[in-house]
Amino acid sequence: MFAVLVSGRLVQTNYQEISSNKCVFDLDNATSIHNLAVFMTGSQPLPSGTGAVIFLGWPPFDNWNCLGYISNDKPSALFKVNQVQHSQAFTTAGFGTPTMVGENIVAQIGIEILPISEVLHQFGTREQQSERSVTNNVSFCQKMLTSFYNYSASYQIELQPNHMRPPELFFPANILEKWYSKFENRLKKDPDFWKSL
Repeated sequence: MFAVLVSGRLVQTNYQEISSNKCVFDLDNATSIHNLAVFMTGSQPLPSGTGAVIFLGWPPFDNWNCLGYISNDKPSALFKVNQVQHSQAFTTAGFGTPTMVGENIVAQIGIEILPISEVLHQFGTREQQSERSVTNNVSFCQKMLTSFYNYSASYQIELQPNHMRPPELFFPANILEKWYSKFENRLKKDPDFWKSL
């Protein structure tokens, strides 16, 4: 039903069933994994009205990182996992037991089948938060750069032209440091002050 493809490796279809709605794949040499795909093989669909939530677990498998989901309507997903560290785990899902072989750290992909309404509610909220976050980040950058431009423009210096080039405007290098210090202090006092710029 499920398969995992780690970049640069053969497809894995050998999962261990933990319960009627949970299974795990072992990922040998897990610290070398950067990207992976989880997909449905097509041998059979998920039960009607369900979706499969994908988790990544590191030894000792007390906490699991929720990566995303697949469903009959979305039968595959790609994940960038090189930034998912075991210390950043935030979801406890209760799959499997630790597996370590010498220095080879064996991580696990856990798959939990849940009602699709629950899956879509959970990930719809995350996707909406992600979209708002991107919009806020873009807005913050635009307002921060506008603030810097306006501040530095008030200190501009015109260099005298010569016969080789037209007049150019410059600002002293220490202006960047002064602006940054003021901007940082304002952020510390009110993290949302930039929204009114």
